[in-house]
Amino acid sequence: EAQGAEDVTIVSYGIMIWQAHKAAWELSKRGINARVVKLDKICPLDCGEALESLAVSKRLVVCEDVCAQGCIGEKLLAEAELRGTAIKGAKLLNLGQGVIPQGTVGELMADCGVDAAAIVKAAEDLAGEA
Repeated sequence: EAQGAEDVTIVSYGIMIWQAHKAAWELSKRGINARVVKLDKICPLDCGEALESLAVSKRLVVCEDVCAQGCIGEKLLAEAELRGTAIKGAKLLNLGQGVIPQGTVGELMADCGVDAAAIVKAAEDLAGEA
């Protein structure tokens, strides 16, 4: 793929993949080319496709509906470091450390910052960095 063809890599899995695709669609309307990488398995973690895309885009957004500690985003960043993949920035969107309140799935995704709108904001922030 031509250099600069990917502005940001969005990695997700499970039910969050739909939010990633919605975000990529919105980003494309805003002139930002996002490649969505769906992880088919997380144990053992197959990060080849994600790291290939990251080597081009240099910017990573990982969106997952798990607690922050030990999240896949951390593992991807560690693997990128081990492989010497230079990056310009990363945003790990997850549920943090707290207890999740009650609400609808959409409300909870928005409240926790893991919905399509949060992914779009994270990608735009990264794309705007030099």
